[in-house]
Amino acid sequence: MSIIVLEKTKSERIAKDVATIINALTKCYKDKPETLKKDNYSQIEITLPLNAEVETTVKVVDSILNRRGFAVSQLRIEENRSFIKVLIGITVKSHLALVAKISSTGPDIIIDDSKQGEPMIDFDLYPKEEPSNEAATNKQVGGSHYQLPIQPIEYILANGLGYCEANVVKYVSRWRNKGGIQDLKKAIHYLEMLIEQEEKDASKKS
Repeated sequence: MSIIVLEKTKSERIAKDVATIINALTKCYKDKPETLKKDNYSQIEITLPLNAEVETTVKVVDSILNRRGFAVSQLRIEENRSFIKVLIGITVKSHLALVAKISSTGPDIIIDDSKQGEPMIDFDLYPKEEPSNEAATNKQVGGSHYQLPIQPIEYILANGLGYCEANVVKYVSRWRNKGGIQDLKKAIHYLEMLIEQEEKDASKKS
């Protein structure tokens, strides 16, 4: 098991509420990863106890989601005698967004890296070492970059590619250096899924 601390908060209450909100916000993307497309929006209404530090909690939620490929784009807070109601929304801003389950232990917000699963395009976003000032696209976590004039990750982000498109770029770019014919077959598979989805969408509109 490889535990990564995403954020240290000042209380166990904040950490617990942050984990609850993030998991609820990203549940629809965990259930249907094909909806993880740039600018897609989702929102939830969640109730928190009266002792919740809502302002601080929301700031931490925003910080973590921003690093994981989302942006908090809507917020409303209502307080009554029994609880605090929070309406919060997120917008997908990156096709590398990760939606693995987050938990808390004491004041720390954590994720089990060994259970994180495959991110959007199978790139590691969380280094095991201490963060540095080096640009993320200039370093690799495990293995080494393929000797390409433009790294696939840079092309994917610059062009705002979706899930299937990003995987096609990844596998076509690396097949000679890593997976061989198997990678080309994977690229074809993602193209087939993309075509199938586009045909379904077109048929719904007609």
